Amino acid sequence: MKSVRLIHMACLSMTAGLGFAALASAEEPRPPCPAGVQGDWAYEVKTDTIRLEKREAPVSWTMFDGATETTNGYAVGYYWSKPWEGQPERLMDGEMNLQVGLYLLHPPQRKMEYGILAFSRTESDQRHDLDAALDIDGQSVLLPEDDGWNPQSTTSLYLSAGGKYDGPAMKTAFEEGGHTFDVTVWFKRTEESTPADYGKATLVVDSVSSAIEALRPVMAAEKARQAETGIWCQPTTF
Repeated sequence: MKSVRLIHMACLSMTAGLGFAALASAEEPRPPCPAGVQGDWAYEVKTDTIRLEKREAPVSWTMFDGATETTNGYAVGYYWSKPWEGQPERLMDGEMNLQVGLYLLHPPQRKMEYGILAFSRTESDQRHDLDAALDIDGQSVLLPEDDGWNPQSTTSLYLSAGGKYDGPAMKTAFEEGGHTFDVTVWFKRTEESTPADYGKATLVVDSVSSAIEALRPVMAAEKARQAETGIWCQPTTF
């Protein structure tokens, strides 16, 4: 009986130790995601994502009320994921699915006809949808509604593509550089609402090729660090 009691106490001690270790691991602060400057780009890297930013680059807007404005900032995102069944039409990068995206940072704020303030962090009612169409050099790449719902809690506009048609068109334009992107935007109060005109953004995106290739090892190192420690990195506010 004594030996059984000792084994039981040892098991309890081990369980408590594992519990404390798990608690310590949970409380361990997350390291910041790798970030810095690569060529002309500011970057942030996660285990499956490379984001390249140019926060001072001009973006020209023509609003539907006739006003013209220039905002600053855009970013390009590359996101890799494992292939999954039922997705044979995805853009591939080696053996991984690849989704590419364009962020327009801080578009002009507008009070929409549905009583919402578009692209504001302060608006409490988040129920609205976004339609956005993308042309590259005058050729249609993304049709309205392809981008889906956009929450009020962000001040950036994001368009992404990963299919065999739209994905390569965006990826090629990103990597060649010098192509003109036109983004036309509509807002809806709900999914059933008639879209309300917002405006159109025009910008030229610089080549990302060398920066993406240079940062692949950084992404691989971050993925290895996360696998070893079990702790995800902490992304910066975007």
